[in-house]
Amino acid sequence: MSTTTTTMRRRGLAALALGVSASVALGFAGPATAATTETMFGTGTPSGVKAATNDPAAVELGTAFTAKATGDITGVRFWKTAGNTGTHTASLWTADGKRLARATFTNETATGWQTVTFPTPVDVTSGSSYVVSYHAPQGRYAYTENYTGKSLSSSMLLPTSNAGRFVYGSGGFPKQSFKSTNYWVDAVFTADAPAPVAPTQPAPPAPAPAPSTARPGASNTGVPAGTTLKASGALTITTPNTVIDGYDISGKVVVAASNVTIKNSRIHGNGTGDGISVRSGNVVIQDSEIYNFENAIGYSNYAAYRVNVHSTTGDGVKLGSNTTLQDSWIHDLTPGPGAHADGGQVQDGIRNLVVRNNTIDVSSTTKANAALFIAPDFGPTTDGPVLVEGNYLNGGGFTVFVVDGNNGQYVIRNITFRNNTFGRTAQYGQARINVPVTWTNNVFADNGAAVRY
Repeated sequence: MSTTTTTMRRRGLAALALGVSASVALGFAGPATAATTETMFGTGTPSGVKAATNDPAAVELGTAFTAKATGDITGVRFWKTAGNTGTHTASLWTADGKRLARATFTNETATGWQTVTFPTPVDVTSGSSYVVSYHAPQGRYAYTENYTGKSLSSSMLLPTSNAGRFVYGSGGFPKQSFKSTNYWVDAVFTADAPAPVAPTQPAPPAPAPAPSTARPGASNTGVPAGTTLKASGALTITTPNTVIDGYDISGKVVVAASNVTIKNSRIHGNGTGDGISVRSGNVVIQDSEIYNFENAIGYSNYAAYRVNVHSTTGDGVKLGSNTTLQDSWIHDLTPGPGAHADGGQVQDGIRNLVVRNNTIDVSSTTKANAALFIAPDFGPTTDGPVLVEGNYLNGGGFTVFVVDGNNGQYVIRNITFRNNTFGRTAQYGQARINVPVTWTNNVFADNGAAVRY
């Protein structure tokens, strides 16, 4: 999947040209003109802040947080006290220490909030954790010990203790904590403004096609051979009934309209965010390839047919309500260090999910958790239904997890697994299940023997 520098530059120029004409040529309304910006600590003077006047050592200071919405981190802020001099640099990290973005502060004031904007916004996804930080080369930073405050942002959640992180030296991932000290480092989160769209549709705009009789793989998923693709940058779709056909899209696609169709297209990113993010409305995705995102598709109100998903750094796809995944191939995921990938993951209490006739094979994925993981950790308890039928499933610690959420607080009812075939590549077994499931005719692919749990 390598791409030369020359090709990438050519795609970038083509994407700029498309951006000018997109509203005319494809019926895009373009991104909403207003955006909602949130921070964790607000604009006022921090509570109980002190200056570390006796600590002149170089140090990286940060704040850990969990995203509760899908959007972009556009920059970093920190509260500056007198004596905190020198050149300050900001970073955004994954929870396991991969740097996602970096920028240098300019035009600072002597004290108060300092803000820098990243050259390129970083996609963040709901449920994922991050650390935002800055480097203080002369120390003398702001701090508050035993901090018990909460985030002012509904999109970024602080841990209950030890949100503040640090590491001494010339810079690097801050992973140490001390007495729940807050170092007043903040992220700037920007969500797309709500689009004026029709109400969310509970089903795809066209009847589901009959499932294929062949196992999905390289020959029958993704962009059909011979398709000529037109280059595009990231898209935000706000016009109902938009059809995207035959595009090579570098960047995410945000759907905020009803009855959208994406077909015969390739969508690729930089390892972060969602390839296709359904913010409102609904979308049908067919005969397309999605790779190099954290997750290929999220979260509800979509139907995906004959989609080739690979090389994602988190999970293959997020599976939500009013969703169908059919005749698709999820394989060869590339999770970062410390990550545990699922081919398809359910994390909410959901309704109306169908997973039918797919190949979900994580046997070649390092430290894969499961081909399918169904656990409503974010709730609420729902009556489903969830139907998983006719799939080939392989790999993982357990190939299938179907468990309650948040230590028994939530459960999805009316879950059915039937007529699925399983590979033998699983570390512990083919299924771990602790909730009621209707389990019928699920067998091993090699000899037809029944798979039990």
